[in-house]
Amino acid sequence: MTERQWDSVINVDLKGAFNCIQAVVDVMTNQGSGVIINASSIAGIYGNIGQVNYASAKAGLIGLTKTLAKELGRKGIRTNAVAPGFVETPMTEKVPEKFIKMMIEKTPLRRLGEPMDVAYAYLYLASDEARFVNGAVLGVDGGLVI
Repeated sequence: MTERQWDSVINVDLKGAFNCIQAVVDVMTNQGSGVIINASSIAGIYGNIGQVNYASAKAGLIGLTKTLAKELGRKGIRTNAVAPGFVETPMTEKVPEKFIKMMIEKTPLRRLGEPMDVAYAYLYLASDEARFVNGAVLGVDGGLVI
């Protein structure tokens, strides 16, 4: 991996989240409420061969999430993260069929995730139903990593 490849992913996935949070945190603080939901990955929890930049960025988002949950929670701002596993998207269309079949076999629910599975996780964390959830990393992986 080149330094440029490393920087590219870190800048988008980790620094990008930092910049977005920085842009809204004053408004949320002034209104005394808000919800921040970071886009992590199971690779950020468990690592993944060939994705050191991606896994590092996603692990960094988990650290960012947990720290902000402690720092901003007292200001009425909840901070959580969603950590999807393998989800059927245009990106996974490029993955070899043999690998996809292996991931399905390893997943207790015996399928890849669908984009709506991840969307529902975000919807829950953004809702009032999750009003006491702060600092959580919600895995959406069909049980792949249990």
